[in-house]
Amino acid sequence: MLAQGFGAQLHVVYGETSSTPESTARLEKLRRLCGDAGVAADCTHVLRGQPEFSLPRFLGEQGYDALILGALAHRSAGTTPVGTLTSTLLDALDCDFVLVKPPSYHSPIGESGA
Repeated sequence: MLAQGFGAQLHVVYGETSSTPESTARLEKLRRLCGDAGVAADCTHVLRGQPEFSLPRFLGEQGYDALILGALAHRSAGTTPVGTLTSTLLDALDCDFVLVKPPSYHSPIGESGA
């Protein structure tokens, strides 16, 4: 909806660190979801390798105007969802950046009463 509202083109970029039966199933699901959402096949990009290296390089080459990234917390509850990949992208990219937190995220500031 955001891309349509601005008359923009949406690209989906996904990273896989390995090639396993599970990763193949995830890629098939991604392609189905993108197709259902109207994202053209040539606008769906799958990167191989560690995302800290492959993602900044790819995004820098594309010259996108904005990056919207879902925040994934791989730590225990109550910690910030911003980690190594997010920090690397913020430092490497020259575009607008939107980090979307998961619905389960609750700011520790609001909970501390401070």
